[in-house]
Amino acid sequence: MTDSPQVPAGAKLSPEEMTAMPFTPRLQPPRLEGRRVSPHGVISLPFAARVALGFHKDRSQLLSIRLVDQGVVLTAAEERAPDAVKAAPDGVLRLPKEAHHAVAGGRRGRYDLEIYREPGAVLLRPHGG
Repeated sequence: MTDSPQVPAGAKLSPEEMTAMPFTPRLQPPRLEGRRVSPHGVISLPFAARVALGFHKDRSQLLSIRLVDQGVVLTAAEERAPDAVKAAPDGVLRLPKEAHHAVAGGRRGRYDLEIYREPGAVLLRPHGG
């Protein structure tokens, strides 16, 4: 049995109290590098990317997809545009064929994610390239 302090449920701990504990709960940031794209072009956006793109709870979102030199840029689409795709509320979407090939060009079909909260855009680029 360990001598770890008992913390009541729902208690708020200060940073000093958290570091003084024998074990420190760690919150891992979302993995933005080396994510996998499925063979059919299906990707899943992490929570931070969904927030940047303006997702709302339990509502799908239209996203505009543009090919750029570095990869693919996703932005929120106001209306049905020819380059728009529908993303599920949990951030799952299927990329068009051109975008899929641009993103899956990395090692083993992996891609990196860059989130730009200010303009509300997400850049997908091949991993390692």
